Amino acid sequence: EKVLHNSQSFTSIHQAVADLNITWATTARVRTSLNKHCDTPRTAAKEMIHRAKYCEINASSNPAKIGILFGCEASGLSNDELVSSTRLLTIPTHHEFSSLNLAQAVLLVCHEWFTESLTNSEMANATTNAVDSDSSDLQLAAHGDIAFFLDRTFRLLQERKFFRVKEHMASTSRKIESLAYRCGLHKSELNILNGIITNFSKDK
Repeated sequence: EKVLHNSQSFTSIHQAVADLNITWATTARVRTSLNKHCDTPRTAAKEMIHRAKYCEINASSNPAKIGILFGCEASGLSNDELVSSTRLLTIPTHHEFSSLNLAQAVLLVCHEWFTESLTNSEMANATTNAVDSDSSDLQLAAHGDIAFFLDRTFRLLQERKFFRVKEHMASTSRKIESLAYRCGLHKSELNILNGIITNFSKDK
């Protein structure tokens, strides 16, 4: 009931993940063309707990927001939707019985996360040495901020006629977008990249 009460409706994937820092997009098969790390529910759960703890320790005022993307039951997520995720997640199944409905997929992924959180609960209050760095340098950039940077980048590339072969524009743009989302940019790093785009935009 609490989950349903706090649910929100969005018109696009980009709107839904705008304030998230790390996302896993579910897919029935490994998409090697996207060049993204692909987890199982178990390895994804371990990584989620690890990243949440790391950000909590080193930037507690702005903890990382983590999301898992599920597509519709009929066709799942499109390639364009998978591109805007940090990592991929696939559920291992027998090749003769590979079909899972959406509710089963959500249950399996959430169960692994819950089990992993219980396993790590004893270390929740453990003292951990913080990294010797300004906490602002450790805050992950939100997907919405990355989308804004990509929009600026693509507009600049078009102005500078970077896409000389129009037929390659879509595939090249997708690779650039996939790279930006999967590398886990920190806010300070994204600020530097935005500064570079601003400088190049003035130099016409």
